[in-house]
Amino acid sequence: MTPDRQGGRRALGERAEAGVCELLERRGYVLLHRNLRIGRAEIDIVASRGRTLVFCEVRARTHARCVHPLETIDRAKVRRIREAAARWVRERGHGGRALRFDAAAVTFERPEGVIDYAENAF
Repeated sequence: MTPDRQGGRRALGERAEAGVCELLERRGYVLLHRNLRIGRAEIDIVASRGRTLVFCEVRARTHARCVHPLETIDRAKVRRIREAAARWVRERGHGGRALRFDAAAVTFERPEGVIDYAENAF
């Protein structure tokens, strides 16, 4: 992949994550982390509301014609996110809180993007 294309994908991903963060804040969540690195894994967004911790994977695409972005989250990715979240919870003493794993697909067929948000996605 060329540096220009990689930079464009990174910028698209950042726009998507920013949009999802805004959505979560409007819904009353408190954002705790964005692009949280735990070992070799990354969790796009960690948020909380009440006693629930939410770990959200964000997928961005310019369009969803061939494959919906949520369909690109494979079992290996789910396993890495769950393991990283469990480690983060143990290390930070957040035990006893409900954990939820959400996913958000953001497509940019329109300039502002369209968010498809799935609670309890995996």
